[in-house]
Amino acid sequence: MDLAKSSSFRRLVLAFLCVAATGACVRKPERVTYPTAEEAREACDEGDVVGCRKLGVRYERGDDVEPDPKRAVSLYARACHENDQAACGHLGRLYLNGSGVARNTARALELLSGSCREEAFQGCGELATMYELGLGVRRDSQRAAHYHDLACQQGEAHSCQRLGLMLARGAGLAQDLDRAMGLLVHACTTSERECGGVARMYARGEGVSRDPERAAAYWQRACQAGSSSSCGSLGLRLLRGEGVPRDVARGVELMQAACDAGYAYHCARLGLAYLRGEGVEVKATRGVKLLSQGCAGGEARACVNLGLAYSRGIGVARDPGRAAALHERGCRAGDPEGCAQAGLMFARGLGVEPAYSRAVALLRPACARGKPAACAELGVLIADGKGTSADARRGAELLATACEDGIAFACTRLGRAHDSGSGVDQNSKRAVDLYRLGCGGDDLESCSRLGAHYLSGRGAVTDPQRAIELFQRACDGGNALGCAELGARYARGDAVQPDPERAAELYRRACELDPTRSCDVPGTVDAPSPP
Repeated sequence: MDLAKSSSFRRLVLAFLCVAATGACVRKPERVTYPTAEEAREACDEGDVVGCRKLGVRYERGDDVEPDPKRAVSLYARACHENDQAACGHLGRLYLNGSGVARNTARALELLSGSCREEAFQGCGELATMYELGLGVRRDSQRAAHYHDLACQQGEAHSCQRLGLMLARGAGLAQDLDRAMGLLVHACTTSERECGGVARMYARGEGVSRDPERAAAYWQRACQAGSSSSCGSLGLRLLRGEGVPRDVARGVELMQAACDAGYAYHCARLGLAYLRGEGVEVKATRGVKLLSQGCAGGEARACVNLGLAYSRGIGVARDPGRAAALHERGCRAGDPEGCAQAGLMFARGLGVEPAYSRAVALLRPACARGKPAACAELGVLIADGKGTSADARRGAELLATACEDGIAFACTRLGRAHDSGSGVDQNSKRAVDLYRLGCGGDDLESCSRLGAHYLSGRGAVTDPQRAIELFQRACDGGNALGCAELGARYARGDAVQPDPERAAELYRRACELDPTRSCDVPGTVDAPSPP
């Protein structure tokens, strides 16, 4: 059954909304109306602040007059000065958006806060948006949810939708999919422009059975009602052929229009499609341009993906410094992947000067928010005492968690810890098991160290031939230790025919790959090297 079309469900939702906070619906209809712009103008000229506000709305929207945002600002300011808090809410919104007046988030916050306290629902909804997106204030999901709740109770459909989506995500308040769906359905039935929230629930199967066709239908409704964001979401489904027949040209058109309307997410998503060739021909330069728009619009993941493009030289000249700055920007905007990428660059000096304290500060929040690669790198820094106090045991704990999550490099480093007994019990058999995991995940250092165990028989049955195969695999993949070990075998004739020329070639290769490890003493590892 389609919940949005169920009259009994709508009545239940409306009843719930009316008693949500104060026990009764608190929005009261305004008795004074002015059917025409001229009537509103005459009332305003006679000192009626409601008439000034109503005329301001007409100038803002171009309703029965030529659109004139500056005139709207003037009229709202006049009414606000006379303590019409609804006008103050409108004026605050224009300051927030920079429409008809220079953008001023501090002034917007002042006006919207006052308007919301006086129960002018425009003020609460816009104030919620400021806290939700971090516009001129510190991002605060709990405050955003509170103000959206107030605005929703006053009948603002958009705030009902935003509150429903926050409940669905568990952002700022406990996740509650049933209540979320109720609010989203109410928002959709109140204003079709807000049907995108219901579409999202059907697209993800949250609170309802997943239904891509129904999701697309709701996005279509919202798009036709004038929601640019929903048009962009519909465009993505057309691009993929998800819930609707595939139509690449129309999909790109809708996503581009949403991007041009200021919806940074759709700039970012279309840009990524062009970089990856998802439903469209690869056009890296266009992809980078769209990601730049998305990043400038505050879309954190757009900044991260743009950073990856700069890091790899895709669609733009390679620039590691610019990449690191973009990753940090994404991190500050709340994307843990940005924290992880920037932290990794500063930890390893990937195109930037190593900065271990900075790396630790970036990697901690990324690890805490479920990025296992960040936990692995953080574990190494903590174990080695780089950028923070040395703590071998804590480092090993982080490496163990990352290894369990499939980070091969973490398995390698934890294996080294078990080889040496650093932060964990010395256990060669456990080290071998970890090296197998690391090598299976294509971490070539693990392959080299596993080969050394097969050669020495520590923690594994001696198998010189298997050791040679592992050294060869590691060396072919560019691991210096593997080349050095293989060179030593050819120099000594261990498990292979002696071949001094081949040995010398492998030593040179090892030195080229890692001068600090392999140039001074060629081929000296018969057992695992120390960490």
